[in-house]
Amino acid sequence: MNSKHNQYRITIEEVSTKADRELQTLTFEIEDREDMFEIIKKMKHGSGLDEQSATRLGVSIRLLGPMMMQDRKHPLFADFYASL
Repeated sequence: MNSKHNQYRITIEEVSTKADRELQTLTFEIEDREDMFEIIKKMKHGSGLDEQSATRLGVSIRLLGPMMMQDRKHPLFADFYASL
């Protein structure tokens, strides 16, 4: 990872399940040129969304946005860039 970028570890923990199995956890690391915590802070104060929704949106944007830009020719993202 490039030390010029912010580095994050994202952990998702399943807190309940309908199935008869153990709860799962998923962890991965990313780097981002933006300060994810600052983006979330701005979303909480300027979006009009409740705190949880603003957090989810801020994290989602920073996870998906850079990936879409990097892989914009990938078929998964082609429809997003069709009009450009």
